[in-house]
Amino acid sequence: MGSVRVIARVTPDEPEMFDEMKKAIEALNPENYEIEDIGFGVKAIKLVKIIPEEDGAMPKFEEDLEKAAHVGNSEILAVDRM
Repeated sequence: MGSVRVIARVTPDEPEMFDEMKKAIEALNPENYEIEDIGFGVKAIKLVKIIPEEDGAMPKFEEDLEKAAHVGNSEILAVDRM
């Protein structure tokens, strides 16, 4: 089995909780991430995570994103085989 690269975007449940959400996302050990300004003071984190290409890995990653502290919305932007 190989690995897949997942690119995702998360936004906070409340704009003032961005820093707490950022800490929770950092705890997921992404390969890298960048902060995006959405507008009206709202920021998002676009992150890259390498996960194994095996049954259950993608749903587990999506669940981890959704359960991270103060994540209001998560979106998978791309999935690429490595």
